[in-house]
Formats: sequence, structure tokens, C-alpha cells
Amino acid sequence: MYPFTLTPTQPEGSPYTIRRNVTRLNARHTTRQVYAVIGVNESKTYAVSGKDRKALLERMLVETGLSGKVEVVTCSEYIWQFGKRMGAKVILKPDGPLD
Repeated sequence: MYPFTLTPTQPEGSPYTIRRNVTRLNARHTTRQVYAVIGVNESKTYAVSGKDRKALLERMLVETGLSGKVEVVTCSEYIWQFGKRMGAKVILKPDGPLD
């Protein structure tokens, strides 16, 4: 699982970094489902809505040929809870490159 953030002021939230990391995750986990998870807190106001962030990431996946290989989801619960419910073995938070 790759919790997705869109924070242009932080390098780990740049579209290039997200694309690179999701591509690498998919390459490493070819036999497992990869989720790009967008956390949405109902009590916060976002510059870009969860629905729009999901659409941006899905478009990026189409452009990179990963559509259908990585599932983009939004969740309002803690991302670790979503991961546990989905049986995730690994949750990678985008605090930096996955090199």
C-alpha cells in the first residue's frame, strides 16, 4: 500500500515522486495487489478534494501503463486500518524516496 499525498511544497508529494514510487512498488510486488490510498479527513478542508486527487492519480496511472495494476482508493479511516482490513503486508508512507 502506498498512502498518496498531494503536497506540491514537499518533494515526496510531487507528481514525479509519486509516479516513480508507485511504478517501483508495482514492479516489486508483481504477485500482490498494490493500493494507492488517499486518506480523507472529513473535518479538514483540502485545496484539492479527495475525489480530485483520486482522479489525478488514476490519470497518472493510465499515462504510465499501470492502470489496472494499481488500485486507487480513498478512505476516511486511518490508513493502517484500511491496510489491515485489506490484508496488507506492507504499508509505505511517502516520507521520502523508496530507493
